[in-house]
Amino acid sequence: MEEWSEFCPLCGNPECEIKTIVGNDWDQCGIVIKCNEGMQAEIHQSVWTCAEEEDVHKRFNMIYLFLMEKPKKRIHEFEYMYRFFYEESSIGEVPKDACKVNVAELMKNYPVSFLEKAERGLLNLSRKYPRIGDDIVADPDLEYVLFTSTFDSNIGIGEIEGMLSSLNDLGYLSVREDYPVYRISAQGWIKISEMEKEKDVLNQGFIAMQFGDKTETIRQAFKEAISECRYVPRVIDEKEHNHQIVPEILYEISKSKFVVVDITFPNILMKGFRALEVGQRVSYQIEPTEKGNKAINVVVK
Repeated sequence: MEEWSEFCPLCGNPECEIKTIVGNDWDQCGIVIKCNEGMQAEIHQSVWTCAEEEDVHKRFNMIYLFLMEKPKKRIHEFEYMYRFFYEESSIGEVPKDACKVNVAELMKNYPVSFLEKAERGLLNLSRKYPRIGDDIVADPDLEYVLFTSTFDSNIGIGEIEGMLSSLNDLGYLSVREDYPVYRISAQGWIKISEMEKEKDVLNQGFIAMQFGDKTETIRQAFKEAISECRYVPRVIDEKEHNHQIVPEILYEISKSKFVVVDITFPNILMKGFRALEVGQRVSYQIEPTEKGNKAINVVVK
């Protein structure tokens, strides 16, 4: 297994506890981190092996932000440590282990443009400094928060100062004239509230189509095209769940930026459609047909 450095990959502190996991095969090798910022995670070696240094830094950037928002996986009344791995071939697939997170999928949400970085950075600042009036100074620990990841500390602090200054120019931060101490402005909190309402919409595209061998080529073409556009392809039969399939489909659609519908092999009855508003309740019964189950006695409440 490729050894990890002496510094914590999440916060850069050499005093954080890092335990190396060495198993008999590839799947059993990695590290367990107990970060002084209160984060804990198991990270598989696929996250940092065979990758450019800049890419590795960005991957840990996304892991850090994921844990900052969701430190533990809660299942019923118990909390578990997340287990991160990197596998591009399984993007869009939901791991059988509920604690596993594919970093390749997280990277689809890594901001590229200046405006993306600025707005996402503002949202991250509100999580790190949640109280109105909290002072914010240009500090190396804002590197991941503002997406200014770099291994050169001199360049890094300059980029952090530049991003804070840009957020001030946009009106999202206010700054004291006597000393470069920033605070989230009223306009910034309004923008944060707007972004919070949209945070449940993921960078994914939902694929609605018939399942089976004859549509496998179409499915793969859709998934590859969506991935190339930097979105995560989501197909309902690749997600493990214990719910009725229709509500689960509607749930995934509600989290998606767009939906791709293939009617090459239609398996739905294309009549009687009615527009529904978010929050409306629908009751129905299930009737088996040759093409699968269909809803009957539909009542919109």
